Amino acid sequence: ISKISICSIFNELRFREEIEKTNLFIYPNPSSEYIKIEPLTDDVNYSIFNTLGQIVKKGRAEQILDITNLPNGYYQIIIFNEDEITMKSFQKL
Repeated sequence: ISKISICSIFNELRFREEIEKTNLFIYPNPSSEYIKIEPLTDDVNYSIFNTLGQIVKKGRAEQILDITNLPNGYYQIIIFNEDEITMKSFQKL
């Protein structure tokens, strides 16, 4: 592993740690029908990624997101606006 790769990995992990530190909650987790996001501010978007890193759903974030069409598995949701970004994990049953 090169020095550049180690630095890139370290920076990504540090960035991931920062965006996971938040008071944003996703529940119920695991879930089969929907997830709730609280507290949610205005003008927020989201992207849901599968374990392959592919975006499987995105749009304007609402307090309740329907996940019934997602296959069962583990997902990352990134919730963002112009000022901040938050990443959380959830499981679809």
